[in-house]
Amino acid sequence: MEAQDIVITEFNEGGYAPVDRFGTWRVAIINGCESLKEENRHEVERHLETDEVFVPITGKSALFVGKERKRVEMEIGKVYNVKLGAWHTIAMEEGAKVLIVENDDTGAENSEFEPF
Repeated sequence: MEAQDIVITEFNEGGYAPVDRFGTWRVAIINGCESLKEENRHEVERHLETDEVFVPITGKSALFVGKERKRVEMEIGKVYNVKLGAWHTIAMEEGAKVLIVENDDTGAENSEFEPF
C-alpha cells in the first residue's frame, strides 16, 4: 500500500467539521457538546438541494424531523437519510459522535432556517 492510497482523518473537538470531500460530496463529523444538547437547540434547518445522511457512531443522539419536530432516537450503526426539504435538527449528548454525508456546497445560501 502506498501512502497516497489512503487518507485517514479524525475530528475530536465539540461541534461540526468536514473531514473529507470527494466529487460533489462532503463527509463530516459532528461531536456532542454543550450547544448540541437538546435544551440548547433553538433552530431547525432544511436543505433545498440535497438529502443529508446521519450515521451515529457513539453515544446518544436524536433527530427532530418535519413540521411536527418528530423525535427520532438514533441507533448506533443505522443510517438516517433526512430527505431534501425536510425540516430537521440534531441533539446530542456530550461524548456522542455522528458521521454526516451531504453535498459539498450545502450551506446557508441553499438552506432555510426557522425557530425550533
